[in-house]
Amino acid sequence: MAGKAQARAIAKAKKIRELPISQQPTVVSAAVSRKTGRVYYGESGVQPEKISAKLKKQMDSNPMSRPMNNCAEFDAVNKAALKGEKLSDLDVYTVEVKTLDPWERCANCKVSTDGVHSKSDSDAKKPHH
Repeated sequence: MAGKAQARAIAKAKKIRELPISQQPTVVSAAVSRKTGRVYYGESGVQPEKISAKLKKQMDSNPMSRPMNNCAEFDAVNKAALKGEKLSDLDVYTVEVKTLDPWERCANCKVSTDGVHSKSDSDAKKPHH
């Protein structure tokens, strides 16, 4: 399913590129449940109104200097968690919208989304944030 998450993230980024640049997020993520097959998308710069209890607990366990809920990975995983998906069932892939390059999760997301499988972390040539 990691390949499915990658394909979905790239397809979503290509669609977003059709928007005016001012409306494009820096990165987009796709979280695909290996159990249900459902796909959840996230965009950077989006702060959700509601945060799942699981992610909130993980955020609170390691306070960071910047908001942990501002990243595409967090947005996608939070949407999945709010729908009852287990983090351990999620394949997450993140790409930069402009280049379609894989994007490694930041230190914040590695804490708040701990438990997911994020192949873009290992595919990224360098950390971006």
